[in-house]
Amino acid sequence: MNVRGTLTAYAGQTFSFRIHGPSPEEKHIRTETVTVGADGRFNLTVRNLSVSDLNIYLQVSPYFMYLIPAASNSNVTYYFE
Repeated sequence: MNVRGTLTAYAGQTFSFRIHGPSPEEKHIRTETVTVGADGRFNLTVRNLSVSDLNIYLQVSPYFMYLIPAASNSNVTYYFE
């Protein structure tokens, strides 16, 4: 799975992407740490996941979280402001 995106408001910051199965009740599969570049772009590549559909949670503050639904064999691009 490849997730590329832009988070211009969070350029230069490091975040954890929590990868879960297809519903909130699914167990946590893994956590990946990604640093957003100075231009606001990030890239997350994860291989060998055990389920086909995923929910990826990106917590950018104690009060705000992004949800990125994706298939484990997909290439997705997101742009957040």
